[in-house]
Order: sequence, then C-alpha cells, then structure tokens
Amino acid sequence: MATIFQRISLIVKSNVNELLDRFEDPEKIIDQCIIDAKEEYSTLLKDTASVKGNLSVAREKLKKIQDSRAQWQSIAEKAVKAGNDNDARKALQKMTEDKAQEESQAIVVAKCEEAADKAVAALNSFADQIHAMEMKKSELKSKAIAARSQEKANAIKSRNMAGSLSKFNEMAEKINANLATQEAMAELTGASDKEEEDLIAKYSSPDVDDALAELKRQMGLE
Repeated sequence: MATIFQRISLIVKSNVNELLDRFEDPEKIIDQCIIDAKEEYSTLLKDTASVKGNLSVAREKLKKIQDSRAQWQSIAEKAVKAGNDNDARKALQKMTEDKAQEESQAIVVAKCEEAADKAVAALNSFADQIHAMEMKKSELKSKAIAARSQEKANAIKSRNMAGSLSKFNEMAEKINANLATQEAMAELTGASDKEEEDLIAKYSSPDVDDALAELKRQMGLE
C-alpha cells in the first residue's frame, strides 16, 4: 500500500518539476503531464482493484469459517439430543477451533477493509487532481502564450532600442555639433567679407568734384 500512496504524492511533483525544467515548450508539456497522470491513474486503478480483491478473498474465507463453526455447533446440539456426549465433545472441539480461526480472520478482514478504503480514497483524490489539471489546462496554455509573446517583445525592444537608439543619439550629437561649427565659420567668414566690401566701397567711390570738372571740360565751359 505504501507504494500506491508514494506514487500519488510523487506524480504531481515530478510533473511540475518536469514542467519547470523544460519550460521552453509549456503547452506540449502540460498535455504530456495529463497523459502521464492518466497512465499513472490506470496503474493505481489496477492496484486498488487488487486491494479490493484481497478484501473479497478475506471475507469469503471468514464466511467459510463461520459456516463451519455453525455446522459444528449444529452437530454438537444434535449429538447432545441423541445422548452421544462423545460426539458432542468432538463437535464442540471443532467449533472451538473454528471460533479461534474466525477471530483471527476477522482481524485480517478489518485490515483489508481499512486498506481498501484508503486505496479508494487515494484513487478518487488522484482522479480529482487530474480533473483539476484538465480544467486548468486552457488557462495555463493561454498564460504561457502570453508570457512567450511578452518575452519576445521585451527581447525585441531591448535589442533594437538599446542599440539603434544609442547610435541614433550619437549621430544626432555629431550632426548638431557639425552644424554649429559650420554656422560659426559662416558668421566669421561673413564678417570678414563685409569689412572688405566696406573698404572697397569707401575708397573706390568716384570723386564727384572730378566728375563735374570733366563734364564742364567736355562742354567747353572751362
């Protein structure tokens, strides 16, 4: 009997441990756990049937002993009525032997009944656990899919954003720095060109007095 109860306590633990060890494909493992549990249930069912079979044998043996004791008691009573004390003594001796066997066999039957009750209770408990696993299967599969999707999303976000965003920011800084440099150079260059233009304009403008004198000369007024 210890083997039966040990199987019941270990089967769920082993299935859970297997699920944790091979979490890479939880949906298939959940299905396999239920298959394994049902196979174990079939084994427990056979063991329970064997225990109940032993109870039936023990009860049948007890009944035979009781029938034998009743038969010898009847013989003893008939022998007394017939005035045959010797036969009555022999019958009573047999009846006493049967009574001792009956008491011993009654103890065996009681133990077999206790064992059968425990086996049936354990079997029913195991059946309830299998039913609970089947009821929970869809929910667990949905959660596993959600967890795997979230895991992939996190991996994508971590890989792409961490690398690409960092490089993007680095390039943005370089571009901004380069633009600022070019704008500063443009300002400096522009200032220098303006000074040159101002100087040329200042000293390259035509003399109005000279132009007026030349015009009068051409008109013969001088």
